[in-house]
Amino acid sequence: MPDRDILGLGRAGWLPMIASFSVGLLLSGILLCQAWLLSRIFSTLYSWDFSHLALLLGMFAVVLLVRPLVMLVQELLVSRVGRNIKLDVRVQLLEHLNKMGPFGLSSKRTGEAEALVTDGVELLEDYYGRYVPQLGVTIVTVVVAIAFLFELDPLVALVGGCAALLTPILPSLWNRTLKRRGYQHWDQYSQMNAEVVDAMQGMTTLQLFNNVERQREKIDSAAQSLLAATLSQMRTSLLGSAISSWMVNGGPVIVLTLGIIQAWYGSVDIAQLFWCLFLSYELFRPFQDLSAHWHAGFHGYSTARQALELLKARTPHDDDLPNQALPTTSFDICFDRVSYRYPSTESNAVSDVSLDIESGKTVALVGQSGCGKSTLLGLLLRFGDPSAGRISIGGVDLRALSRDDLSSLITLVPQEPVIFNGTIAENLRACAPEASDRQLRDLCLSLGLDDISPSIDELLDTPVRERGGGVSGGQRQRLAIARALLRNTPILLLDEATSALDARAEQLVLSTIENHRKKLSGQGRTLTVIMSAHRLEMVRPADLIVVLSQGNLIEIGDHESLLLQNGVYAALVGTARELVRS
Repeated sequence: MPDRDILGLGRAGWLPMIASFSVGLLLSGILLCQAWLLSRIFSTLYSWDFSHLALLLGMFAVVLLVRPLVMLVQELLVSRVGRNIKLDVRVQLLEHLNKMGPFGLSSKRTGEAEALVTDGVELLEDYYGRYVPQLGVTIVTVVVAIAFLFELDPLVALVGGCAALLTPILPSLWNRTLKRRGYQHWDQYSQMNAEVVDAMQGMTTLQLFNNVERQREKIDSAAQSLLAATLSQMRTSLLGSAISSWMVNGGPVIVLTLGIIQAWYGSVDIAQLFWCLFLSYELFRPFQDLSAHWHAGFHGYSTARQALELLKARTPHDDDLPNQALPTTSFDICFDRVSYRYPSTESNAVSDVSLDIESGKTVALVGQSGCGKSTLLGLLLRFGDPSAGRISIGGVDLRALSRDDLSSLITLVPQEPVIFNGTIAENLRACAPEASDRQLRDLCLSLGLDDISPSIDELLDTPVRERGGGVSGGQRQRLAIARALLRNTPILLLDEATSALDARAEQLVLSTIENHRKKLSGQGRTLTVIMSAHRLEMVRPADLIVVLSQGNLIEIGDHESLLLQNGVYAALVGTARELVRS
């Protein structure tokens, strides 16, 4: 029985579901009419009174012709229900996954989410398009059939009603087990899909480490678990089907037997007995259809539960504050005693960090891997909300800014940027559709991207394959930096964005960013750059260097002042110099 949440998930298909229910009632009415005509035909043949036989046969032929047309309309409505609901649920899931952001998704495997959005949602059609409307049709049809039986004989109606009531109750005892097995089946399917996606994404690494066979064994193990879960569910499902079939087929026998007894005692005549025969079948036929639709759509029910669970997962935007106006002049950034803990972890990634960043400055975050650099940048992008403290830009809490407003303020260049399939120009214009060819070409040349193509004139038309295929890692990073500068946002985040560059290319990047800052300054605008890097030569020119260790801010200052402190930063610089000398 679908609950309110399950029905709410399928809200986009309510109208076609109601239409399907109405058509289902019409079809059930046609079948009852067919049963009545059959009872009259048999009664006529039994009594050898053929005066109305031609009319009855004509009416029966019309019913047989109309019935498939109604069934066709019902199938079209099922398709419409599926289309509407699948589209709506996919949009809901994708929007919610987008709201959850990288931090919220850090505890979920890509393959599991992909399986739910693609294969899982496809399974909703049978559940919402067939089972849910048939549930309503069954209730109405059974009530009408019992009413007809009551008109024939109250005792027959009472026994038939009791048998009809037991028909859904007995299988429902098994459905609890079936639901549990269904969840296990979907979990195993998601796990196997996740293993396959991991293998596809890491195929090169698996081959380099000669680890293909081990991954194959993991996929085989996941497939065996899926097979075991499938067979277990099928055994439970078949047992439930057996119970349901026994009731569906045994019910008419019970009603008919009682009808014969009543006819023996003269309570019903022979015409009524024929009507009782066919009506008893129509009383239990909807349960047979309902059972078939339930088993066809059960995986859709499991998917709906999984989708609801995901849609109820918290996102950063659950804590939105009333919208405030976007800052226009001051873009000072303030981290006020900020702490954050990732889902399913026991310790904070950053703890009690307070930091003021003046608009137009360059700030560098340094420290060993795992110290919290990327976490602070992610919090500024609102990939997650602080567990404690607050972050503001221009005095406005991030939670009071809409996603569009926040996006218009900040651009991120990650360590592994996404480059789309297309030309260099198409990738750059993804953020600046109005940019001219000359503007794009000059920016590429300033970043040394002329090494992509032997001819400068052909540079913008150079094709790039999916995920940046055809260009090097350093070229991908410089393309991403060029694309970020074209957005012209007042805040630029570089998260290890030059890790694949040599010293010369790094200097070109720094020089290009500085020239871009001067250009904006001439327009009365500022550019705040916040970078995280392991190579300390990259951060040396920064106005402010923030040193982090195990999520704590331990030192802050410029390059010279931090060296004088002779602390962690000085030790890092010393270690870097030793490495260079060696």
